[in-house]
Amino acid sequence: MENLTAIEQARQLFARSWAAYSQGELAEAEKLTLEAKAIWEKEMGPESLPVSTCLNNLGRICEETDRPEEGI
Repeated sequence: MENLTAIEQARQLFARSWAAYSQGELAEAEKLTLEAKAIWEKEMGPESLPVSTCLNNLGRICEETDRPEEGI
């Protein structure tokens, strides 16, 4: 992911996380979502729409992996 802006890198990570989620690869989806969220938080702030979307998706992953107490 060289030569990409941080925002574009986050978008690509998020797209990969959605693909992993869709294929049932929840651990990979969680990892990629956390990476994208960290970039968006730094670049756009913690209350931005992309961060909110990541938090929602992380909550769904926690629910589907029987970790509802970790859901955000």
